[in-house]
Amino acid sequence: MKSYIITTINAFKSQKVKDLTTRAVQSCKRFGIEPELFDAVVPSTLEEFYPGWPVRKDYRERLLNNYRKKAGKEPTKEIENRMIVMQQCMTMSHYELRKKIIENNETAIILEHDAIILRHLDKDAPYDKHVVNLCSIEQATHGYVTNAISAQKYNDIYEVIGFAGHDNMNRYINQYEKIKISPYTARNAVVGGNALHESQWDTHRGALKTRLDYVPKTTSGVYNYN
Repeated sequence: MKSYIITTINAFKSQKVKDLTTRAVQSCKRFGIEPELFDAVVPSTLEEFYPGWPVRKDYRERLLNNYRKKAGKEPTKEIENRMIVMQQCMTMSHYELRKKIIENNETAIILEHDAIILRHLDKDAPYDKHVVNLCSIEQATHGYVTNAISAQKYNDIYEVIGFAGHDNMNRYINQYEKIKISPYTARNAVVGGNALHESQWDTHRGALKTRLDYVPKTTSGVYNYN
């Protein structure tokens, strides 16, 4: 099976991203999986891709409460905008990659650049019926398999519910139809990695880990949100 690895390796000069992407590629090859890099949506390209979904109020409040808890203070408008923009970039990266899988009418693995394939895929998993989470945590998105039909259903959910960050979609994705399953635990997960210290974006503290030359103000609704 082919895997696509979402990476910012061509957008930012980061040795860390380069090393983690290389690790993901090597882990795929170790288990006979064909890896292909996929350019992530980043702040400088977000406005080209974002369809204009309104940000869900419940999601916005969860994001802000996470910031308050972790940073110990109220977020400024700049920080709030930055947090939502980073979540939109990650979400649109997955969305655009699923569009490619739909167009190719294929079944493939989607990995984030800090993911690690730990073992061979289970041959009897229902890859033709559902999005199959390969990680041990239900809300994890750094490794999953999708077929074209399920990818379309996954993407269509946003048109119904509005925007929530991709790692929060477990709250909504099966609300109307069972699309995604999470059959693995820490003992038998197929994909690992995604350690906190490896994260490129610290979305709950305003993505302060990465210097950004441009942060759009047109996608988050922060500056015209009541």
